[in-house]
Amino acid sequence: KQWYQRRVAITAGGPKVCGEGIDKSGNYLVTASWFVKDALQLWDTRSQKLVSTLNCRTVEDSEFLYCGQFYTHDKVICGGSGVTNAKLVDTVENKVVDEVMTNLKVMQSLCLSRERKMCVTAGLGDHATCATFS
Repeated sequence: KQWYQRRVAITAGGPKVCGEGIDKSGNYLVTASWFVKDALQLWDTRSQKLVSTLNCRTVEDSEFLYCGQFYTHDKVICGGSGVTNAKLVDTVENKVVDEVMTNLKVMQSLCLSRERKMCVTAGLGDHATCATFS
């Protein structure tokens, strides 16, 4: 069971969330798991069912996600140790629509501004990256 700070309790069998790999928007929950593939998933909190597995790859790399957050109601930002750049994934089209090169070996942390206009990433490296998505 995953308890969210807004006191929504769901049972989601399967995700292996490490760190900041869970977020909620409306009736949906996104999980970013530490799996080689199919790591980014969208869940319906009402039915407690998996809605879709999202494609966060732009090349044939592994995923191993540490973080994932909603950017808008239909877009998610994710990153990790396989996907080391910040990827913006459209949940409707199920594809990466933008990417920010972080120059990190591992992207472990992701923070969005209150207005969701700026994204800051950090991880295994000697810097943080500030970026905006189109």
